[in-house]
Amino acid sequence: MTGKPPKQDSSKTVPNTKPRVSPGGETSDGNLLVNIREMMEEMHSDIISKFDMVVSQSVKREITAVLEPFEKKLRSVGDTVSELERAANDHSDKLTELEAKVSTLTTLADSLTKKCDDLEGRSRWNNIRLLGLPEGSEGKQPTDFMAQLLHDLLGLQDKTSFVCLKLEGDCVY
Repeated sequence: MTGKPPKQDSSKTVPNTKPRVSPGGETSDGNLLVNIREMMEEMHSDIISKFDMVVSQSVKREITAVLEPFEKKLRSVGDTVSELERAANDHSDKLTELEAKVSTLTTLADSLTKKCDDLEGRSRWNNIRLLGLPEGSEGKQPTDFMAQLLHDLLGLQDKTSFVCLKLEGDCVY
């Protein structure tokens, strides 16, 4: 034997670069990632809880003080909207009521118009109409005018005869 030391097994001195496989089939690096992820989640929740504790009551009071006028204004606007809704409902009810009254009055006006037309027509049944005479030729005394006109047209010579005209209740003799 020469004086050389025996060769050492290189697998023992060189680090193993391949991931180790655990008996369950997972690699130890996979476990490491899972552990890191869990630790990050824990740290995240710890940071959030500590941040919540750091936010002081004074900051919360300041935020509340800033929001308070907005809340009052919002309540005021809400009250105004409620009042407007009530007023709109009242106006709607009144409008419905007025529409019913207008409908009733329209029906009544139509009925009265028909009655007036009928009465006007009936009042003309007993009237005498003379065609061909210019309007206004009777002057201020229509009964005298008609008596003279009929006397002339009928050729009455006798002065003692009379004509009775029923024009607005007047008689001419």
